Amino acid sequence: MTEEADKDMHSRLMPGLRSSLSARLLLLTVLFVMIAEVFAFAPSVGRAQRDFLLQKLSDAKLAILALEASPDQQLSPDLRDRMLEYADAQLIAFRLPNGARMAIIRDMPDAMAVTVDLHDGNFATRIYEAFRTLFASEPYRTLRILGSSPQDRKDRLEIVISEEPVVLYLRGYAWRIFLVSLAISIFTAALVFMSLHFAFANPVRRLTQAIVRFREDPEDKSRALEMTERADEIGIAQNELAEMQDTVRKSMQQQSRLAALGTGVAKINHDLRNMLATTLLLSERLETSDDADVRKMAPNFIASIERAVNICSNTLRFAKDDAPFLNPTMFSLFGLIDEVGEQKVRGEKKSFERLMQWDNDVDLRLALNADYDHMFRVVDNLVRNAFEAGATALSFTTEKNDIGLLLSIKDNGPGLPEKARSNLFKAFTGSAKKGGTGLGLVIARDTLRAMDGDLRLEHTSTDGTVFTLLFPSSVVS
Repeated sequence: MTEEADKDMHSRLMPGLRSSLSARLLLLTVLFVMIAEVFAFAPSVGRAQRDFLLQKLSDAKLAILALEASPDQQLSPDLRDRMLEYADAQLIAFRLPNGARMAIIRDMPDAMAVTVDLHDGNFATRIYEAFRTLFASEPYRTLRILGSSPQDRKDRLEIVISEEPVVLYLRGYAWRIFLVSLAISIFTAALVFMSLHFAFANPVRRLTQAIVRFREDPEDKSRALEMTERADEIGIAQNELAEMQDTVRKSMQQQSRLAALGTGVAKINHDLRNMLATTLLLSERLETSDDADVRKMAPNFIASIERAVNICSNTLRFAKDDAPFLNPTMFSLFGLIDEVGEQKVRGEKKSFERLMQWDNDVDLRLALNADYDHMFRVVDNLVRNAFEAGATALSFTTEKNDIGLLLSIKDNGPGLPEKARSNLFKAFTGSAKKGGTGLGLVIARDTLRAMDGDLRLEHTSTDGTVFTLLFPSSVVS
């Protein structure tokens, strides 16, 4: 394969980045990590708001300490404003152990404050309030925060602050979390992408290229896929593909040799059949010879020649390797079987002298629209096989079903041997008799299948054999 062809095949086998499996996995990994971060973000933003408000209470505690340290528990206006500004508060209140209340206040809030009690441990409420604050818009609410400073859990503090600094803090926190999550997602997805690319995408691409190269020339051994020591699924697939390619290659090479051999055999058979046909015509004169010994040997000699002609004809018919040409006509099935019996039982009485019983139980009204000569050869072949196997009785019965017509041919022979049963309908290996080719049953089944029917072995044992011919409803009347 040229370098240009390799590039062209690579471009066909490797999709663009957007449509590749690796890119899709990259995007899915980013998406799934971000979804996981959303579930982690919800409780974290609630905790962030709580921590921010606790920090404000801690700042308020410093202002209260300054107030307690003053001689008359009064702060100068300048110090008061600085302490409130430090805590971002409009009001800071502290309840003393004796129940008295100390407060630092500059101006009373204009609007009613929304109370947020940090002593409330409700998890869902904290998340709800955090998201409500995160997506708040102007005008911002006034928040009244109740709780204790982190330094002293016994304190009872109260501050009033604007919602704006809380909103700005949470939005900054959310943006930082988003950037960190995005970075983690991209980093994780990149690792997955690289792992997938080198551990999966590249081996799959090589397998695909091997399949395409093999399809272009299966008999070229240089295109074979090498075995691998990988023990995972891809390694198993590669080794199985390599073995399959080797099996297919050997099979195709064998088929090529058989095809060439078959062509040669067909030519030889054609000439041999012509010679045997001429010999058969001449040998028939032996039956009228004056020599008694010659006349006695003539039937066996003629039968041997006829069998040789029949083998040549079947081999030629099989070597054509195409569906038989059918010339359908309407005929009586009973009449066809009766004609086969006339020829075998009476016309060839010397050859079939052991055949003592012929039961044709086919309905006289049944007619087939099929090729008469082909059907005659099919039935004739089954009858001859039964007789040569040792049968002395044959019976023919029919049965209609939803598929079509079933013709059963039963004999009382010894049954088919194991070798014949295992190789039935296989050319040159499925014959039950010595010297047979096995082509008769193969050609018979091909003939029936050409008309959408079939030939099946229903039963065989020491009490006899049953073959069934299936004729489709379309040819039965």
